[in-house]
Amino acid sequence: MLRDLAWFNGAMLGHRPVIDWLRRATKDAPKETALTLVDVGCGYGDLLRAIRRWARKRGLTIRLIGLDLSCETIRIAQTSPTMPTNRLLRMDVFDFAPPLPIDFVVSSLSRTICPMT
Repeated sequence: MLRDLAWFNGAMLGHRPVIDWLRRATKDAPKETALTLVDVGCGYGDLLRAIRRWARKRGLTIRLIGLDLSCETIRIAQTSPTMPTNRLLRMDVFDFAPPLPIDFVVSSLSRTICPMT
């Protein structure tokens, strides 16, 4: 199901708004400067892979970190041969202590479940 959603997001250009925003946000960034981006609710990691492809084509270095609440989702995302497993973390964003300064935070096409109290 996650792979199907990733395919759908790609086919329907679901990553385009984030990539377009990132293009504008990084237009004046020096190419030798490494940037760090966190994807909150990264799911299967398809947005992270799309950002990596985009950055590589432009000669940008972007360290990518994916956070998701689901152990199963992170496990499945780690099976992708193009996803670095050390950058996907199962955790709540509010518990995240970044190992280095963060330049960008994105959260796109994710589903949030909030308990009703």
